[in-house]
Amino acid sequence: PLFYSGMWTTTVVPWTDATADLDSTLQLFPERARPNVVLFIGTERLPERMATITAAMGPLAITGVAMPGLLDRTIHWLNPVNRNEAIVIARTKV
Repeated sequence: PLFYSGMWTTTVVPWTDATADLDSTLQLFPERARPNVVLFIGTERLPERMATITAAMGPLAITGVAMPGLLDRTIHWLNPVNRNEAIVIARTKV
């Protein structure tokens, strides 16, 4: 609820344009507020995507993978257009 109400104190930087300069965007944040967790939606081209983020943020360590749950799979079964994606969670090692 805090995120959706705009009261979340965590820095969130949606970055979906692979051609954008992430390093320049991250430099706009003070060191203490710089994002240090990345959520990779889907596993396609994951090594390539992680290499791009590593170049801008430094080494990453995968801390978890969230797989679609029962409700997600049921919705996908009812509506195959609905995407079911694993979410890979990575944190900077620094």
